[in-house]
Amino acid sequence: MANPPLKGIISYPVTPFDAVTGQVDLSALRNLTSDLVAAGSHAVAPLGSTGESAYLTETEWDAACEITLHTVAGPVPTLVGASHWSTEGTVRRARVAARHGATAIMLPRHP
Repeated sequence: MANPPLKGIISYPVTPFDAVTGQVDLSALRNLTSDLVAAGSHAVAPLGSTGESAYLTETEWDAACEITLHTVAGPVPTLVGASHWSTEGTVRRARVAARHGATAIMLPRHP
């Protein structure tokens, strides 16, 4: 089956952090993602290139990617920001996103 087109309202969830531990709050991210889909988003785009994604450890990034994609799990397309400061890191993130069912990945365009 072909992937659904990316159109309409594409929601970019923030990556929430626990105020006490400073760790990524995966439960809050799951709830936020569910709320975005339930509210009528046409697609969900976690881990965008201009947000906190650049500051996450690879373990945190992987967990946020997995939780978001597994929460969406099909009703709408997903567009995962896979940017990393290295080509190797970008390829690794793209593969993680693909493994968890991303519809597409998003990378910044460099002139």
